[in-house]
Amino acid sequence: MRLPPALLLLAACATIGGAGLENTYWKLVGLEGTPLAPTQREAHIILRPAERRVSGSGGCNGIGGGYKLDGDRLSFGQMIRTMMACPTGMDIESAFLAALGKTRIAKVSGQELTLLDAEGRPLARFEAQPGSR
Repeated sequence: MRLPPALLLLAACATIGGAGLENTYWKLVGLEGTPLAPTQREAHIILRPAERRVSGSGGCNGIGGGYKLDGDRLSFGQMIRTMMACPTGMDIESAFLAALGKTRIAKVSGQELTLLDAEGRPLARFEAQPGSR
């Protein structure tokens, strides 16, 4: 089946300009509207659709757990983390995990992901990292 040129162009624009929610390395850049300073390790998440698992780092500890996705509705199950103590960034890691627990909506716009609570308030902001697909 051949697609009309207009549909091919539309499909190309949708994939070239933006990152997909799943299978993308999302670097945490803000929590509740506040930009983050660099930590020892880069806080990030990657959603793996085959297993419906999320993995990443809270900035100190490795994190992981399950997630549910239905359209733009996203929720995370109980998250686990390693138990290292880091000299800095533990407060950010705790706030990051709390934000994941409150997440109900995911909005992807270009290379940016925003997690929102049930009332639509922003909890966490991420940027897609190159080569992360």
